[in-house]
Parts: sequence; structure tokens; C-alpha cells
Amino acid sequence: MKINNTTKKTIEVLELISKNPNGLTLNEVANELDLPKSTVFDILATLKAMDIIKYQDERIKNYVIGTKLFIIGNSYIENDDLINSSRKLIKELGDKLGRTVFIGQESQGKILYLYKYEPDNAIITTSNIGSTVNLYNTALGKSILAYREDQEALIKNLKFKKYTKNTITNEFDLKEELKKVKKFGYAIDNREVEEHLSCIGAPIFNHKGEVIAAVSASGLYTENIDIDYISRNIVETAYKISLHMGYQQKKNI
Repeated sequence: MKINNTTKKTIEVLELISKNPNGLTLNEVANELDLPKSTVFDILATLKAMDIIKYQDERIKNYVIGTKLFIIGNSYIENDDLINSSRKLIKELGDKLGRTVFIGQESQGKILYLYKYEPDNAIITTSNIGSTVNLYNTALGKSILAYREDQEALIKNLKFKKYTKNTITNEFDLKEELKKVKKFGYAIDNREVEEHLSCIGAPIFNHKGEVIAAVSASGLYTENIDIDYISRNIVETAYKISLHMGYQQKKNI
């Protein structure tokens, strides 16, 4: 099959822009992909006209992903077996705990939010579907990292940054934390991203026993938080979703 060169270049431009949340200028895209500026200009102008990309800042004309591409991505999510298998269980979990519940997957060394449910009166979180967060300081990330066969390679590529006094900032501490995740079956973000938020997550497995995603519940941190109760419900939900995905092993908690 012959590959259309213009289509290929367009996809390369979109992939590059999607990896740079702060946006890229025409010159930056052309230099990064080693393409003529005239070619890149035509691609960018067309994509912008179709609302596939947009300017993040009109003054410097840096391009970021636009609304229409997000809508296209959402159509994938709507048809995805994982999300469709999870909706009811996620709603039940969120309503029961009174916490915002997420499903996320590893994508290019980050956690990509696939689904989000906010029950009535839950704290509103700033994370939205399609946004990404770190693997090393989130409950979703640690839940997935603990069970990945390529854990070592993923950790080697991490760039640690200290967000709060509780943030894990080195490989040794992270690996020790991941041992606990495998022992207990769930992960904790103990105010590692934001001082006032805590999050507990658990892995989701497919029919091969491979970790494919994770579910987490976020809420305000309190000193008397009932970790046993919250984690037990999250692990149970993750296990039920895993069963829907063909998982056949017993729970590890």
C-alpha cells in the first residue's frame, strides 16, 4: 500500500504538537521535523482552519491541540471497551466514596486521563479527560508502574520534579513504593501533587493478566482518612472492571 506523503507529514505534525502542551511555533515544528517552512505552514494553516489545532498565545502564534481533535478523541473513548465496561462501576464507586474517580492509562511515559466521574458535592479537580500527569507521584501512575514488565525502562526515562514535601523524587524511593503497591494491591498519592489532595488507585488487568489501566479516587486530604475503606472499594472496583476485560486471576488483596 502506498502511503500518502502529505497525510504522513500532517500526522507527524499533530503528533509533535500533542507532545508539547506549551505549544510550538511554525519555526519550531519545521526545525523539529526537518521540513520546509512552506510545507509546514500549509499544514498548520489547514489544521487551524478546521479547528484541529489552535493558537495557545496569539502573540507568539504557538500551536496546541484544538477542540475538534479532542472531540474526535472522545469518540474513541465512547467506543472503547474499557470505558464502556467501567461507566456504571465508576459511578457507583464515586457516589459511594463521595470522591472524584478517574481511569487512566500509561501513554508515552505519562498517565493519560481517559475517563472522569465527579459525584455531587465532590471536590472539583483540575484534571480533565485528555490531560496527562506524571507516573511517579500519582496513584494511577504507581498502580500501573508496579505491574509493568517494562517498569525499569519507564523509570529510567522519568524526570523527577518536587511538587510538595511528599513528592517522590528518586528511583530508589519510587521502587520501594512500588513494592508496597504490589504487596497491598493499591497505590496512594499522599499529597504528592497538591498539598490538599489525596488519591488512592488500583490496577486494571486484561485477559492476559497485563496491566492496561488503573482507577483512582481523589478527594480532600484529612488526617482521619479511612484508607482501608477507600482502598478496599477501589480494589474491588478495579477487579470487577478487570473481569469485564477478561481477567481470570484472583485478587491479590
